[in-house]
Order: sequence, then structure tokens, then C-alpha cells
Amino acid sequence: MIYIIFALIIMSFLLLNWFSSKNLKPFFETTQLQFDEEYMYITKNDGAFKWKFALLTKVVSEEKYWLVYNTKTQYAYVPKDIFLTEKDKATFKSYLYA
Repeated sequence: MIYIIFALIIMSFLLLNWFSSKNLKPFFETTQLQFDEEYMYITKNDGAFKWKFALLTKVVSEEKYWLVYNTKTQYAYVPKDIFLTEKDKATFKSYLYA
């Protein structure tokens, strides 16, 4: 049992080292979301993106989040609990599926 715990600790340090060496920020960076009738605006530490709702390629709805795809490899993770009101959440959902 001690060997397993020791191995897990070593593997977690190696994984963190790999993330930092590869500069994989998406796991740790802050993302902001704004939207209007036509566009979804995503702001991250490394820039801002403007996606048109009508051009989204796919929306995956899960219990606690949406995965909103702009292309096959470019997507945004949108938690369903970030909206201030249920009206905002419903409005955003209607734009996703319009």
C-alpha cells in the first residue's frame, strides 16, 4: 500500500512538471463569457474570441455544463451554474439551439 501511495505522489509531480514544461495553461486559466443575440464572446488570459451562434458546429449538453464547438478541435466549456439568473441561462440556451 505504501508503494502505491508513493508511486501516485511521484506520478502527480511528474504530471505537474509535464504541464508546466509544455505550457498547458487551459487547465489553470480564467475564462470569461459574454453573449448577445448574435455572438458569444470568450476572453481568456491569452486573448479574446468572438463566435457567431449561427456558425457553431456542435453543442454537447451534459447535466452541469455545455461543450460548445466552433470547429472540430476548438470548443468552449460553459458551466451551467455560472449564470446569475435562470433567465440568462435560458436565453443563452435558446441562442445555442437556434
